Amino acid sequence: DIEGAEIDLLQHEPYLFEKQITLIIIELHPSIVGEDKVNQFIGQLNNLGFQEIHQEKTVYVFQNNSL
Repeated sequence: DIEGAEIDLLQHEPYLFEKQITLIIIELHPSIVGEDKVNQFIGQLNNLGFQEIHQEKTVYVFQNNSL
């Protein structure tokens, strides 16, 4: 749990997400980074081939459909 730094992780390591990760279970923190950043993060994941398959409150599950 990195309390908001997941946004930066994706910005700095998109190749890792796209080519190495098949499933992400992640807690996003709109109260820390803001709703806009969370929405951008989800959009970036979608652009890399991820699809949201579950959400409960601020915990999301994304599957990489490109792998």
